[in-house]
Amino acid sequence: MAPPKGYKHSDKARKRISESHKGKTSNWKGKHHSEETKKRLSEAATGFRHSQETKEKIGDIHRGKVISEKHRRQISNALKGRKRKPFKEETKRKMSKFQKDLWNKNKTSISTKRKQLRVNGKLKMVSHIIWEKNYGKIPMGYIIHHKDLNPENNDINNLLMLTRSKHTKLHRGLKK
Repeated sequence: MAPPKGYKHSDKARKRISESHKGKTSNWKGKHHSEETKKRLSEAATGFRHSQETKEKIGDIHRGKVISEKHRRQISNALKGRKRKPFKEETKRKMSKFQKDLWNKNKTSISTKRKQLRVNGKLKMVSHIIWEKNYGKIPMGYIIHHKDLNPENNDINNLLMLTRSKHTKLHRGLKK
């Protein structure tokens, strides 16, 4: 039985509920939906999209969560052997062109302007090193933004920590 929204059972109550469910099987074990029901459920879910507000709420809930090494391995093992759809030839061509343009010496890319240092054997952006020295570790899902849009200006007063989605929205707004 799920508690009302916003209410959390105490540890003692959760343990008691858990004990009462042990050894019992689900009422649905061995049963399946009829073809008609499957079709209705499929149609109801087709085209469903979360609102932007809901997406941000879900993101806020998951942002910064630390996944244990054991859980990471379980996820990895569950995804092993799954095959994604192969890319279409046109998509491959576009990806190849993008990579060539990115690494082309004649063109400048923002990523080539970012200064990096090797810390404990790993390359790390200077802006991240400066931010972490002043404010602590950068949580997962967050980005360090340069207020003046100059990636070479790593002054602490020019750096701002944003979520990925807010960073993207900010840059979309600047391009208009």
